[in-house]
Amino acid sequence: MYLGEMRITPLILSLGLLFPILVTGQQDSSSVDTGEEYATIYFYRKAEFYNGRFECWVDETRLLSNFKAASYFWLNLPAGNYEIRTTGRPTWLIYEKKYQLKVEAGQVYYIEGVIEYDFLGTALFLQERKQTDFDALKSKLRFDVRAIRLLE
Repeated sequence: MYLGEMRITPLILSLGLLFPILVTGQQDSSSVDTGEEYATIYFYRKAEFYNGRFECWVDETRLLSNFKAASYFWLNLPAGNYEIRTTGRPTWLIYEKKYQLKVEAGQVYYIEGVIEYDFLGTALFLQERKQTDFDALKSKLRFDVRAIRLLE
């Protein structure tokens, strides 16, 4: 065996082991399970200039610690009533907002996070949208692999 082959073989083996992890991390909407027992919610934000850090919660589960502009993620959850919250940092500047959402199994929902400014602070409002609104923006958004995608 040549010296060059001894260096290349471990590299090829490492890439072979790493490749499934890289592919798994790139899942997007093609992984959505809209089975009869779950509803799917797409959360998204348009591109905008704002440096605040927003968290997104469903009941007591934090879905994402930094819901960035120009990004989206989806969540599968059982049918039912949920409280969705948005909070942020710095806490003295970003207000917490709460929403009630009733979801039905097998349905898909689209929720846009919209920044609203006022004199003393900022908040991330969630507004239900149509699929056509999301589809028009999807090519300009990055899928955020960090978000929780299943709530049981």
